[in-house]
Amino acid sequence: YTEFMSASITLAVDTMANDFTFVASSVNDFPPFKAGDRVKCLVDNEQVLDGYIDGVDGQEVEGSHTVTYTGRDRTQDFIDSDIDVINDIRTTGELTLKGLIEIVINHLGQDLQVVDELNPPPFNAAEDILSPKVGQNALEFVSLYAMKRQALLSSDKDGNILITQSSPIETGIELKSDGSGSDDNIISQSWTKKDKEIFRNYINKGQLDPLALNLTPSPDIAGVQVQSAGVSDTSARAGRQRVTVEPKGYSNAQLKDRSKWSRQLSKARATKYACVVAGHAKPDGSHWKENELILIISLAADITSYMLTNSVTFSQAEGSPTTTTFEFVERNVYTIDEQIQSQKKVGSALNAFG
Repeated sequence: YTEFMSASITLAVDTMANDFTFVASSVNDFPPFKAGDRVKCLVDNEQVLDGYIDGVDGQEVEGSHTVTYTGRDRTQDFIDSDIDVINDIRTTGELTLKGLIEIVINHLGQDLQVVDELNPPPFNAAEDILSPKVGQNALEFVSLYAMKRQALLSSDKDGNILITQSSPIETGIELKSDGSGSDDNIISQSWTKKDKEIFRNYINKGQLDPLALNLTPSPDIAGVQVQSAGVSDTSARAGRQRVTVEPKGYSNAQLKDRSKWSRQLSKARATKYACVVAGHAKPDGSHWKENELILIISLAADITSYMLTNSVTFSQAEGSPTTTTFEFVERNVYTIDEQIQSQKKVGSALNAFG
């Protein structure tokens, strides 16, 4: 079928499932698609998404039919599903984040693969007693442990789960709108800067997991219970404070990292930038991608810095040229500003709580 009125595909860093929207019209009947159909999306003959239609919306006005098909990649089944009963997943041996996700996939009976680009350290038995609650959402459960390893859970072009991290590589590509000449390549732009998202102090508290005490010989109960750490941002006004109570038990070292991450996320929420450019390709001819560092030069938004591509949307409408829409966030939104010390393999149960 080729008679689409418009089509768009969005690839994002901060959501596991990438999505698509196609709009078609017909005078006599509806196009031959239905909810649940398998869809592979190509941008300029290159596959970027493999998934299913999960929404069909139609309307008729004076005999003319319009139907909108929406869908997500194959990870949608993992995202939408809940866990029934899985016995305690104890970290006997070396249980990795990839292995944990595969256990949940097998429990759900899905045919997804897990692609691990990050390879974070395995979990420690005293640190992580992995026991999902009955009825707990699958993505919610594994995300708790992904956050402990500062890992991003995304998807690849084949609709498999991707374990990755924020890209530290500057591409050297510029998106520019400063009115200086013909090299401006931004068609339109928008931005937001919200100081209310920035705090002076970020404090993160852990929770005591009583089960972990069984694996920790002669623990110092006071030391285990008092799990807390914090960092400051001296650029914010004094007296502004954010306190976060984590849903899991964390060591003090891990909570320090979590506080740093909270600070980074606040910076990202405070400044966002979006723009539209012509076509779907970079200057070298390859497709634009999410999770890349692009140099933004915007006179109106007062931004001249590398920013992280949080999402890329490829669009094409009938009678209009193709465009790519970007959403950018601060470059360090998904990472902390120092090496993640708490990801080092714990040598014994005694120091699992650091």
